[in-house]
Amino acid sequence: MGSKEETNLLKKKARNFFENAESLANKKIFDLAAFNLEQAAQLFLKSFLLEKKGYYPKTHSLRILLSQVAELDKRAKKLLEDESLGLALLEDAYITSRYFAREFEIAEIKKLVEVVQKIIRLVE
Repeated sequence: MGSKEETNLLKKKARNFFENAESLANKKIFDLAAFNLEQAAQLFLKSFLLEKKGYYPKTHSLRILLSQVAELDKRAKKLLEDESLGLALLEDAYITSRYFAREFEIAEIKKLVEVVQKIIRLVE
């Protein structure tokens, strides 16, 4: 199993990204809010996998991470199916923040927050 210390550090970073996303959204800085939401989701999933399996894949794909979580928790499979568009939008936030100019709207941020909250409830 992964070290408890590393798992806790990932969870702490994930929470910080989530809180930062909320702060950025309140300031109407939606592109960075979206990026922070993706980072939060990624780290929450990685912390779960580290805790349960002792490792996580070296990927940025939320869908790959979530499918690995689904091997341990059936609810993750349902989340993958129900939120495929939201997960794709989160992955888009990661890619566009690094490589392309893209603006996000408040409605998209609200959807991303909802998806990340579902991930948080799943892994905690």
